[in-house]
Amino acid sequence: MKGIDSLFSILIANYNNGRYLEEAVKSILAQTYTNWEVVIVDDASEDMSRSIYEVYKTDPRFRIYYNDKNQGCGYTKRRCIELANGNLCGFLDPDDTLTPDALDTMMVTYKKNYDCSIIYSTHFICNEVLEKKEVADYVGQIPEGRRSWELSLPTISQFAVFRKDRYLQTAGIYAWLPKAVDKDLYYKLETTGKTLFVDKPLYLYRHHSSNISLNQKASFASMMQIALKTLLLLDNNSAVRSEGSLNHTSAELAGALMLTGLYIFFNGNRKDGRYLIKKSLKYRPLLALLAPLWQISRYFFRYLKRK
Repeated sequence: MKGIDSLFSILIANYNNGRYLEEAVKSILAQTYTNWEVVIVDDASEDMSRSIYEVYKTDPRFRIYYNDKNQGCGYTKRRCIELANGNLCGFLDPDDTLTPDALDTMMVTYKKNYDCSIIYSTHFICNEVLEKKEVADYVGQIPEGRRSWELSLPTISQFAVFRKDRYLQTAGIYAWLPKAVDKDLYYKLETTGKTLFVDKPLYLYRHHSSNISLNQKASFASMMQIALKTLLLLDNNSAVRSEGSLNHTSAELAGALMLTGLYIFFNGNRKDGRYLIKKSLKYRPLLALLAPLWQISRYFFRYLKRK
């Protein structure tokens, strides 16, 4: 791999994670593979993140950009990829870190398997101070002829490295998506080529109360993940074999898309929210309409129980 192909783009989408960001950056500086760049897009952070940027702004390997206003995770990660100069890219969340051999391991693996759209490892699950607790056992090789959206397990997870040229063959990460953004990326990349699992932890995933994937809104992330599967189906993607292959019922698929549309709509993005609502109604109108009523009834009965 020569020239631009040897440049590894590490992508960081940051919002108010300044207290952890320095550790993430130090793990990059400690890499045994040295031909890398860091693309940071700050999503209008209100913490001390800028003080971290000041330390590295004169280092040409670091390129730092700012959103004019808070745009959300989907928009910010999409922008990270657009700004990357390397063809091999990988996201590092600002509250996590890489093992010192992460980039080197992935570059060596890609040299032997350059036909893959995405190559991914497993990771260490850590506590808030990054003490390693266990290796994630839910990450593994997706069986040949299958896609991760068809399976409960194994799954694709960090550290995930992908080819930008393959990503550009897709519509890209949905900018309106506030959660399940990595799943959106993985699903789209799976439509463009093969996947490969590296059975070695190359990433340290920090569990703390502010994690997008661990906080009280984790159920919304799961809902949006199902909605992404529905969109794959409705967009007539040839990689989706059938509705039944998505591992969910029609009610779950239609309901998740409707509820995601309502969530997006009432959180200020009326254009994309309206688009998703219309998609759900076109897919399964009755089931889509029943979804919000079912949710309202659930909250009502919970309220009665508390009384």
